[in-house]
Amino acid sequence: MENDRAVVRISDTGTGMTEEVRQRLSRALFSTKNDKGTGLGLAMVYGIVQRHNGVLELDSFLGTGRLSLFGFPLPSQSRTKAPALPVDPTIKSPLHVLVVDDEPGIREVISAFLRSDGHDVITAADGREGLKEFQTRVF
Repeated sequence: MENDRAVVRISDTGTGMTEEVRQRLSRALFSTKNDKGTGLGLAMVYGIVQRHNGVLELDSFLGTGRLSLFGFPLPSQSRTKAPALPVDPTIKSPLHVLVVDDEPGIREVISAFLRSDGHDVITAADGREGLKEFQTRVF
């Protein structure tokens, strides 16, 4: 905990990155993986962190690996919680979900989780396949 924030630090011993790459990481569709990736990973992380009023700091230079710091505000003790709404566990509205990810393992985990909750799941390995599935099905 630092300055009323929960902080997570992650480091690796990879090859690191240039300043040019660091400046472009939060842009959607930017990728250093050439044809092997979509370029959505870190842009999505930035979006998630920002929606939760968090901060993301990357410290990386060529040959030194990377240190990532995630900081999220802690809930205030003075906040009052809204009363929980009653939930009827017998009412379920299954969703039709399209899961698109270039990593087979991630697709499988997300799909299994959604199916276990009773949802209808279609998967696609990339954006083109996902768009084709979306256009040929009713969601």
